[in-house]
Amino acid sequence: MLRCPRHGIEFDLAGSRALSAPCASLVYLSVAYDADRVGIDL
Repeated sequence: MLRCPRHGIEFDLAGSRALSAPCASLVYLSVAYDADRVGIDL
């Protein structure tokens, strides 16, 4: 489970859906590493 500290919405990471509020499912993005920098692949 992942919880948003600002809104308190809980998400199921296995199914990527919100558990405690009606909102969009999570989207998984690939992480990109380049030396000392971290980003996401879009």
